[in-house]
Amino acid sequence: MTESTIISHFWVAGPPFFSSTILVASGGVGAAGAKLEAQCELFDVDGAVVEEFQIEFPECETGLIEVEPFMTGLKMQGGIVQGHLVVKSRLGTRHICRQQVGEHADMISAPQQINSREIAFIPLLLGA
Repeated sequence: MTESTIISHFWVAGPPFFSSTILVASGGVGAAGAKLEAQCELFDVDGAVVEEFQIEFPECETGLIEVEPFMTGLKMQGGIVQGHLVVKSRLGTRHICRQQVGEHADMISAPQQINSREIAFIPLLLGA
């Protein structure tokens, strides 16, 4: 992909405790029959590429990528099959990770880089 590409990074984990799904949405309305493409690289906990895959779906729909079928080569660490997923698609596309643990699910956007020249607000929830 070129400089007109958006790249997102996600922590993903697999069964039996977790389920990870990536949602890819187009930033605009495409022409009839247009396809949206997402390229993915899955890395294990040691940083080695385990799987590379490409998914296409109609641009007018939100694409769902179930990560579990691609996780067979991931190593287990701390009792959890886990890895780092890089998702690339054209600029203007949004990527979100749906992480499910049991019956609880969270929608996680890609981490945002913060530096000393920018002001940012990050909601933080602390509990028992």
